[in-house]
Amino acid sequence: VQQQTVSSKPHVVLVGNSHLNDIRADKLSKGLQTESKKAGTIKEAEEVVNGLKKPAAVVLQVITNEARGNSSIPDIVNRMKTLVANTKCKLPTTKIFVSQAPCNFNNSRLSARISAINASLAAEFYKGDVICVSNDSISPFNFQRDEIHLTKYGTSNLAFNIKCELEHYFKIRSEHRYKAW
Repeated sequence: VQQQTVSSKPHVVLVGNSHLNDIRADKLSKGLQTESKKAGTIKEAEEVVNGLKKPAAVVLQVITNEARGNSSIPDIVNRMKTLVANTKCKLPTTKIFVSQAPCNFNNSRLSARISAINASLAAEFYKGDVICVSNDSISPFNFQRDEIHLTKYGTSNLAFNIKCELEHYFKIRSEHRYKAW
């Protein structure tokens, strides 16, 4: 079996909020060349995407901060759809993944907003060319006391969910567990 070189691995860019801070992108998967770029909002993600140079895939993790604000749910969904559409135009050969916001049911207002946004985006991209990454495996116990940021275990779950979707899409044999924190 021939070992892949770094240049033959699909290049993946994780674009997102503080939920990605503790993920060591370079350790996400041996079969991917992965890097992470900070973007706390949809607008910041658009700026990051505009600076990218044709990665094989982009993972967008930017919904949580938007849901915490005062924008309406339809406005957030429409801005996210616009971000995806603009990403497709800028990077037509790049596969787009939308990582859904983890939902902490201990915070009822925020969880209702995030659930509605996640459901709307999943319905929008169902059977389309954008892949939604479900983060339903992240439980309220995976959040820090602030009810927004993830614990080490929550970060591990998030990374594992993203990793599984990427490896499935790129047909990469999966490693058993994620250990990149």
